[in-house]
Amino acid sequence: MAKIYYVNNGAGQQKLPIADATLTTFDNTGSDIDLSTESGVFVIAFYDAGGLPVTPTGGTITPEMSPIIGQWQGAGSGDAVIDATTVIAGSATYTLPVFPGPAIEGRLTFSGITGADSAVAYFWRF
Repeated sequence: MAKIYYVNNGAGQQKLPIADATLTTFDNTGSDIDLSTESGVFVIAFYDAGGLPVTPTGGTITPEMSPIIGQWQGAGSGDAVIDATTVIAGSATYTLPVFPGPAIEGRLTFSGITGADSAVAYFWRF
């Protein structure tokens, strides 16, 4: 059964501020993730100040998964670095980053995101 792990803003909220930052999903002990999952994908959407979907005008998103404390790995296939302008409101064109193997934590790094006020991102693990 698939499970969603939301990236949070450091205060446990799923609405992410748009700033150059690295944000994570869950604690790095694996205590709150189903360790029997064998694969996962990363998805993201951006929103304006009113909460409506928007397409960013610039920047990148780098999602990573951690199979062990202290080590991060990029996607095994799909977009390892996502051009934010491909996260198109209503019909995104980026290729979903796929992460094979178990993981204890996920994270993303925003760099230079413009044209959006917030985001929601998560890792599907299955």
